[in-house]
Amino acid sequence: MFLTHFLFEVRYWLRGWMVWIFLLVLGAMFFGAASSDQITVGAALENTYRNATYVIQNFYVFATFLAMLMTTAFVNSAAGRDFTSNTWQMLFTTPMGKWGFLLGRYFGAVLIAAIPLLSVSLGIILAQFMPWVDVERWGPIRWDAHLMGFLVFGLPNTLIIGGVLFMIAVLTRNTAASFIGTVLLRVGYGVSQAFI
Repeated sequence: MFLTHFLFEVRYWLRGWMVWIFLLVLGAMFFGAASSDQITVGAALENTYRNATYVIQNFYVFATFLAMLMTTAFVNSAAGRDFTSNTWQMLFTTPMGKWGFLLGRYFGAVLIAAIPLLSVSLGIILAQFMPWVDVERWGPIRWDAHLMGFLVFGLPNTLIIGGVLFMIAVLTRNTAASFIGTVLLRVGYGVSQAFI
């Protein structure tokens, strides 16, 4: 039952435009930050290669918190779609397990929410080949840095943020509560950074 709900969620989002629009918007932002000194995302790139491991990982960290609203949209829709479209009566009369249903929806939504984060790598790699960039500010492409940035920073942050927001959405069945949870997570992150 888990796989059925997981695949349904993935197919539902991949057929729509929202994932791809988020991917393009974030990709354009990180492309601009990597290819130009006039655009800054996160910290300024002054004395490092524009595709250094440190820069890639910082971009991934920044992207997860920037994409928090996108993650909220995906997990909130996955958690409450049956209640907003008023189909929960039909769905919950079928013999299915609660955990398979919830975990399938959660992991499907989180996987989709992680796809726009790949725009960090896409933007940085494309920026390296633009004719206006200073070649001396670029090192060789480090595929391991892109993979580790996604696996160590992007995916775990999306899993944690998505888990908290999915729980709020399931328990409240209220879109406003999910977005308030997002604001509280961002405030909590800012407060924790101030104390660190």
